[in-house]
Amino acid sequence: MFRVFRAPRWLLALWVVQAGTVLVFLSFAGALPLIKSEWGLSNAQAGVIQAATQAGYITAVLVLSSVTDYLPMRRLLPACALWAGLANLGFALLARDMTSAIVWRALTGMGVAGIYMPGVRLISERVSAERRGGSVGVFVSAFTLGSAASIALGGSLSTVLGWRTAFALLSAGPIVGALVVWRALPGMPPKLAQQPAPDAGPSIAELLRNRPALLAIGAYTAHTWEVLGLRSWLPAFLATALMIAGRSLHAATAAGAGLAGTATLTGAAATAAVGALSDRAGRSLTIIMVASVSLILMLSIGFVLGAPLILAVSVAIIVAVAANADSAVISTTLTENVPGRYLGRALAMYSFCGFSAGTLSPILFGAALDYLNPASLTGAAAVPLRWEGAFGVLALGSLAALAAAVALHKVLRPRAGT
Repeated sequence: MFRVFRAPRWLLALWVVQAGTVLVFLSFAGALPLIKSEWGLSNAQAGVIQAATQAGYITAVLVLSSVTDYLPMRRLLPACALWAGLANLGFALLARDMTSAIVWRALTGMGVAGIYMPGVRLISERVSAERRGGSVGVFVSAFTLGSAASIALGGSLSTVLGWRTAFALLSAGPIVGALVVWRALPGMPPKLAQQPAPDAGPSIAELLRNRPALLAIGAYTAHTWEVLGLRSWLPAFLATALMIAGRSLHAATAAGAGLAGTATLTGAAATAAVGALSDRAGRSLTIIMVASVSLILMLSIGFVLGAPLILAVSVAIIVAVAANADSAVISTTLTENVPGRYLGRALAMYSFCGFSAGTLSPILFGAALDYLNPASLTGAAAVPLRWEGAFGVLALGSLAALAAAVALHKVLRPRAGT
C-alpha cells in the first residue's frame, strides 16, 4: 500500500482522480436511512435508487472502455470525472422523489464509468509484469478508499448539514480529480512494447474463445455482485445495529456510515496487499483463497445483529476486507490474458458484466429485507431485524467467484508449466 507514495506522478494522478470521482458513487448509501425516512421509501425502492448509479455505469462503460483503443486518455479521464461531479451536483439541487433521484444517480454513474477500466489499462501497458499486480492493487485501492470516504462523508455530513449540502460538497472530489489528471497524464512513460493496432472489428468471436478471459470476467461479475451489494447496504446494517443498541436515527446514520466507511477503508489496504501477494502466489490461487473466506463470512454476518456491538462491527470490517481483497487480482488476470489489440473491448465487457450484477444485487438485497421483515413496511417495527437471507443473496456471488477461480486455476496451471 505504501508504494503509492513512491509512485510516478502519472500513477499518483490516476489514484487521485479515481478516489475523487468515487466520492460521489456511494454517498447515497451513507445517507440512505435519512433519505429513506424523508421520502417514505421501502427497502426495495431504496435499493432501486442505489442500483441506478450502477445502471448508469454499465450504460456508459461499454462505450467508454472500448474507446480506450482509440481516444487519448488525457481527454477521456478528465471529461468523465467532470461529468460525474456535475451530475452529483444536479442530484443535490434537483432530486425531489424516487424518479428524479434515479435519473441523477444514473447520470452520476455514467461519469464514474470512465475512470476505473481505462486506468487499469494504462497501468497494464506501462508497468512491468513483476510489479503490475501491486500497481493495479494500489490503483484499485483508490476506488475502495473513495468508496469508504463516500459512505462515511455521505452519512456524517448529511446528519450535520443536510444531505443536499453534503452531496454538493462531495461534488468537488471529481472536479479536483479532473484538473489533477489533466495536468499529469502528459508525463506518462511510453508503452512497455510496441502495441498492435486495435482491430477494426469487434473481436467478440476471439474473446469468446479466450477461456481465461471469460473466467476472469465471470469471477469479476460474481465479485462485483457481492461487493457493490455490500457497500450499498452495510451502512444501513450497522445503523440498524446501533439503533438496536439505543441510538437515534440521526446518530445511528452518522455512526453507521462512519463505521462502514472504516470497514471499506480497511478493505482498500487489503486490495493493495493482496494484489502484491498475487505477484508471488499466483493470481488464481489468491482469488480462490479470498473467495473462500468471503463466502464463509457473508453467510455469517447476518446472525451477529443484536449481538454485542463490538462483535457486529468487527465482523463487518472483516467481511468488507474479504469482499474487496481480490478486485485488483482479477483485473490483473484479465489484462495478462487478453491481447492488446482488443483489450479495451475486453475491459468493456468485463466492467459491463460486473456492474450489471452490481446493479441487481442491491435491489434483491432490499427485496429480501422487505420479504423477511414485513413489519418494517407497516411501521410495526422501526427497523428490519432479520438480515441473514439478504446477506445470503450476496453469498451467491462469493460462491460463483470461487467456482470461476477454481476453473481459472485449472486453465492457467498448465500454461505455467506446473
